[in-house]
Amino acid sequence: MLLWLGKYFNTMGVNIRDAFAKEYSKLIGRTVRNVIVDDSQNTISENIYGLEFTDGTTVWILRDPEGNGPGFLEII
Repeated sequence: MLLWLGKYFNTMGVNIRDAFAKEYSKLIGRTVRNVIVDDSQNTISENIYGLEFTDGTTVWILRDPEGNGPGFLEII
């Protein structure tokens, strides 16, 4: 398991690594059906990409939990 966030805690005392791992673990066992794009901002730099799963779940790849723009998902 790659632990790129280390032991970082935010100002509320929340372990960010554990919080992200808990959120991302919701994807275990799901199957990707399609890559989707929200291009409603009409600029390529603001397009938000996501994944659509066979069970109807949609995942948007965002910069941060607040949704402050598009992000990047590295596939290894």
